[in-house]
Amino acid sequence: MKLSAEQRFTILNDWTSARTAGERMGFAPAKVDEQLLMVLEAKGTPLTRATLYNWRSRYLHAGFKGLIDRRSLRGTIDRSNDPFFREAARLRSAQGMPLSMKECHRLACVAAVAKGWKTHSFWAVKRYFQACGMGGRKANRWASKRVQRPFEGR
Repeated sequence: MKLSAEQRFTILNDWTSARTAGERMGFAPAKVDEQLLMVLEAKGTPLTRATLYNWRSRYLHAGFKGLIDRRSLRGTIDRSNDPFFREAARLRSAQGMPLSMKECHRLACVAAVAKGWKTHSFWAVKRYFQACGMGGRKANRWASKRVQRPFEGR
């Protein structure tokens, strides 16, 4: 569940207030944390103690900007113009027997070294294939050689 920076700030303020009040009453900080997490879970916002501490650390280091969720701001890299990925895609979609992702990556690396291109990791190629719709499993090369026999009941 994604929370806005304002919601995170409100939870941090509630947590700080609860810890201060709990300290004055003689409760252990871990007990106060546990109670707050139970209340948040009942409200439909399940969090862990580590998440609270991470938010607090980011808030102390960067202020309110530290509470902004930046995962959606990263975006994706357009790799369609990269010759390495074009070569890997060409190999993957070649006529005849489709090559495995690992084999496409290996052959693209060979071509990249020979032509002076930048190489990329296997995982980057795998993500690229999945984003392009070429990430499915390759066909079973032995399927066409199998003899289909009718069921003969045992």
